[in-house]
Amino acid sequence: MGVCDDIQRIVAKFWWGSKREGRNIHWAKWEKMSQAKCNGGMGFRDFSSFNQALLAKQGWRIQQCPDSLVARVLQAKLRVSNGQKIQIHKTNWIPKPLTFKPTVKPTLPSDTMVFELINEANCWDEKMIH
Repeated sequence: MGVCDDIQRIVAKFWWGSKREGRNIHWAKWEKMSQAKCNGGMGFRDFSSFNQALLAKQGWRIQQCPDSLVARVLQAKLRVSNGQKIQIHKTNWIPKPLTFKPTVKPTLPSDTMVFELINEANCWDEKMIH
């Protein structure tokens, strides 16, 4: 359960009403209520999908405008830039649940740096990763 689920639960309780005694009647499933009006729903947003869309939009903006304030702040905070200061096994540098570390070949030394996984074309060296 995350923040989006909590917000969605609060909105649902508001629309379905809340009584201290007994249960309320849910006239429609939340999945139906969150469908677009043109598809027979009520047009409520699915907060998890909406959040993911906003994050994707922000990521696109950071890539398109690397000199923007938010891009500079994130770069300074994450310090990934060229990967010369990031150890792949010891630094939490990837937004992946639980470990925040990549899954790489076990043959790579524990002190391998991110920049070592990038080839001359400035792309991931897939032979090193897979």
